[in-house]
Amino acid sequence: MSLKTERLEMLAHQLNLSKDALIEESLKVFLQRKLREVKTEIFRIAGKYKISSVEELEELYRKGQVEDKRLLAGFTRTGSSRIQKG
Repeated sequence: MSLKTERLEMLAHQLNLSKDALIEESLKVFLQRKLREVKTEIFRIAGKYKISSVEELEELYRKGQVEDKRLLAGFTRTGSSRIQKG
């Protein structure tokens, strides 16, 4: 058994969880944190360019008013055309 596996099992035991439950809960927390980071970045971009939709951002990009195409890619990655808080 590897040292990482032993540590994981020890921690799961101390928290009175199964190893799988500990992994699942850890992943859930990790993904929630990443989602908050993405949402924060979306609102930063939306505030910077005073926009409320992907379409508005695309239009600013076409007009040359958005300096970095990566912003457009990051913004559209969310799968929603409207910016919503929460």
